[in-house]
Amino acid sequence: MPKDFPDWETLYKTQKVETMPWYNENLYSDLEEELDHREITNGKFLDLGTGPATQAMWLVCLR
Repeated sequence: MPKDFPDWETLYKTQKVETMPWYNENLYSDLEEELDHREITNGKFLDLGTGPATQAMWLVCLR
């Protein structure tokens, strides 16, 4: 049986992104720990477009 997926376009147009369950205004702690562990302070990152880009915005600050 096919699974129904939300209409992401409509969802993002009709709902404040801050109210979505996957919204996190801070850098994910596991990502921050890994960057620290690997001593990564700059570079290029790939944002796969799986959310409101808050993580990408934090990573831009590393450049």
